Amino acid sequence: DSMKPNFVGLKSAYDYRAFGEQVDLTILFNDKVTETFTGKELDDETELSNHGARMLDPMLGLWIAVDPERFFSSPYLYMGNGYNPIRFVDLKGEKPGDKFDTPDEAAKDWAGYVNDDSKIMNREAATYIFETDDAKYQTLHAPLWAEADGFKIYDLNNNLRQNPVEGIKRIVGIAHTHGAEDPNYKSEIFSGSEIDGKFGDTDLSRILGVPLYLGTPFDKFMKFDPANNKTTSEPLYDDLPENP
Repeated sequence: DSMKPNFVGLKSAYDYRAFGEQVDLTILFNDKVTETFTGKELDDETELSNHGARMLDPMLGLWIAVDPERFFSSPYLYMGNGYNPIRFVDLKGEKPGDKFDTPDEAAKDWAGYVNDDSKIMNREAATYIFETDDAKYQTLHAPLWAEADGFKIYDLNNNLRQNPVEGIKRIVGIAHTHGAEDPNYKSEIFSGSEIDGKFGDTDLSRILGVPLYLGTPFDKFMKFDPANNKTTSEPLYDDLPENP
C-alpha cells in the first residue's frame, strides 16, 4: 500500500519536549534505548536522566540536587537562569568546563554562560581569570554578582577565599558583564576616564596590568589590553552577527 509509511531501515522513532522528555516512542525491534535526547542514560525506574554529577528530571527541566559547583544563581534549573538549552548544554550537571588553552577562551566561555543571567537580573557579574600550574586557564568556580553598579576587587578576593581554585599560578585577566541595557550608561563599551571622565573599566585594567573582558547587553564580547591600549570586539555567540 503506497499510503503506508515506509519503515525500511527504521529502528526507532522519538519525539521530545524542550528539556528532553520523551513523549512518543516507536521501537520496532524491542531494543532498549539507553541514551536519549540529552545523550545521557535514562533510568527506567525513576525516568530521570543520569548526568553523572546529578540526575535530571527531563519533564520539568529540573535537577533533583543543587549545582555542586554553585555556579548558577538558580541551582536546580537545567540550563535555565536565562541560558538557551539549544545553544548550551550542561553535560554533567555542573558548571561549564573551566580549563582552556588561552585566557581569551576562558573569558568568552564564562561570559557566554553568565551574560543572559546578568541581563535578566540587571546585575554585573565578574570573575578572575587564572593561569594554573598545568599551563591552562580558568575562572572562579562561582561568578561574583555585584550588589551595586559595578564589581569591586575586594569582593572578587572574598569570592576566591570562599571558593578556592587549586593550582593558581597568577591572575591574567578579569571578565565582567554590564547587566541589562540602560540609557543612563554606555553599556556597549568599556567605561573609563578617557570615555566618561570617571574611574572605570579601562582605568582598573591599567592599574592591575591585566586585560579586561566584557559581555554586553547586545551580546558583544570585548577585550581591553592595557599593554597596547587596544580594544577588540566580536560577537559573544558564534551564531550572532556583530552588533553596532
